[in-house]
Amino acid sequence: LVENLRLRFALAQSEEQLQKLITGLLLPLLDKLDIASATVRSKIIALLGQINKKLKGNPGVKIPIDSLLEGSFGKEATGFSQGFRLMYISMAVESAEDQQLATAIPHLLDGIQSRPSSQQTTLTTSLLMAIWRGPKLSETQVREFDFVSKIHRAVVLVALARDIFLYRASEPKPDSSQVPVSAGLSLERQALLTNNGKARWTSDNQVLQQLKERLVHIIGSGVAFPIEMPAHIHEQRLLALLCASCDPYFQQVADGGKDAIKRMCRVDYESVSFVNHLFEMFLGGTYTGDSAGSRSPVSAAVRLKLLGYLNRSELATTSYQRWIRVITESLFGTGTTVKLRQQGVAFLLWTINRAPSDQVSQASPLLLQLIQKTLFQSTATSTTTSLGEDVLRGSAYVAYGTLAKRVPTLALDNLEHLRLLFDAFTSETASVRLSVQEGLLAMLPAYESNSITHDVRDQMSEFLQSQLDSSVYQARYCALRYVISAFPFADMNARWLCILGLGDAKPEIQQLAKSGLAIRSTLMLERSGDLPSLQDAILFIRDKASKVIDGSQPLISENRSKLSIANFSVYGSTLGFCRSLLLATGVAAIKQKRGELAVDPADLEFVNEHLALSTELQRNSMQE
Repeated sequence: LVENLRLRFALAQSEEQLQKLITGLLLPLLDKLDIASATVRSKIIALLGQINKKLKGNPGVKIPIDSLLEGSFGKEATGFSQGFRLMYISMAVESAEDQQLATAIPHLLDGIQSRPSSQQTTLTTSLLMAIWRGPKLSETQVREFDFVSKIHRAVVLVALARDIFLYRASEPKPDSSQVPVSAGLSLERQALLTNNGKARWTSDNQVLQQLKERLVHIIGSGVAFPIEMPAHIHEQRLLALLCASCDPYFQQVADGGKDAIKRMCRVDYESVSFVNHLFEMFLGGTYTGDSAGSRSPVSAAVRLKLLGYLNRSELATTSYQRWIRVITESLFGTGTTVKLRQQGVAFLLWTINRAPSDQVSQASPLLLQLIQKTLFQSTATSTTTSLGEDVLRGSAYVAYGTLAKRVPTLALDNLEHLRLLFDAFTSETASVRLSVQEGLLAMLPAYESNSITHDVRDQMSEFLQSQLDSSVYQARYCALRYVISAFPFADMNARWLCILGLGDAKPEIQQLAKSGLAIRSTLMLERSGDLPSLQDAILFIRDKASKVIDGSQPLISENRSKLSIANFSVYGSTLGFCRSLLLATGVAAIKQKRGELAVDPADLEFVNEHLALSTELQRNSMQE
């Protein structure tokens, strides 16, 4: 029988005759291979060699791809004919018509999912070839992939698409014959995607671009992947399209990825699987459920996008070992960029605010070191600062203050951190100073506690007084905020600094100083002991004022109004403060005697009427 078939193939002269023989006899011959004796099998193999020569000489002859695919994946994966079947599938894809290619895609996906690893490369190449050679699929065609009931097809295709989007065709380095592995891939995975460097898309950028565009069209299709599909499929689609959107060479691929992401259903940023994949892609290593070996981290552009999602996930802040590595890699990893460093600081700030307290405390020394290194390294490496560097440094100052707020013990032992931020007002650009101010105000609660030692508090009072003479408005504002919040109301030195603030040239600081002299209702009731005595207040103010008058302690600097101790606003507020102390003490005594537990708003307004007194004195002086 085999000899007769050899004769028939030998006598076939036209493509029509050969096509008829191939269509009717190729599959039965392949089926016979698995059951024939060794002698017959060798004859069949010889006949297949003869057929291959005929096919090469007659390129118009088509291998019956539909029946070949349907008959191949129902057979035993280890059958003797499998190697020949895979060979003919590859040949069939090269010459198949558009509709045949569209029909072949789901069969090839089934084959990749079910075949052993030794057959994966050939099937993967055939699948990608079918997608590249085929047309841009219609909604009807992609619906026939039936991803809803055959989830394994979606899993295989999305994973392949993600890795193709990560793949960058490149030449071997001059000192090496090995092609560099693209970021986000492993050596084994790249070999699979490129058929060990023999696939067309490894040497032809036009082929690679069209392949990527076809994959973006399929992965971004809401028809192929309807919303009712499992959430983990949509998570993987998002990650794949995110990789496509970062393509540095093919703008159409990048634009297609961005557009498809906009049309996708929303992904749960608190999903365990999604967050795990974000970390895995960012850090590299072995992916969950992946047999492709250890992968390198993705490119800086993709990392930047991944951080955008990590910055919105509270679940991401619960994995200390991973988020600390992400922050470190973002700020100082190989190939990092200014934008990636900015996002790294943003993620650092997100974790400080959202991570469990025990994790933040544990990581605080390292986090502080990273923040300081970011600030000092930026200063040391640039004589002029760009907008990107300013944003980076500003975010680092905010993170500095927020970390001290979450871990107050960092700030309580000494004033090192406080001095560093106040010093930044004079060394940083105007655009960064607002962030320095935000960082200082974030740090303020750390100094409001009663855990500060008297020595540190005394040093702090002296330091803040020096800052009230700063030429930078934000430094004076923050110093006064610390004076008001970090010291008890009974601290007359703090009240004196508020009195000095009344002479500031900035109305905002004048108003803040007045609020620091206003007596709150709580001070007249359960915390009435926080009120300074009137006698002590008068003696203290007289002593300070006399030093101002004799010149041993100046009241006026270039940042305060050019007025003397006779500044009617300052003088009136000082008198009003003493008057308020007198009234507050009296009101507190009356309330205590009557057993009343609340202060009426009218009582509070009555006590703090000294603001009206200072305003009236200033108005009269202007009329004179």
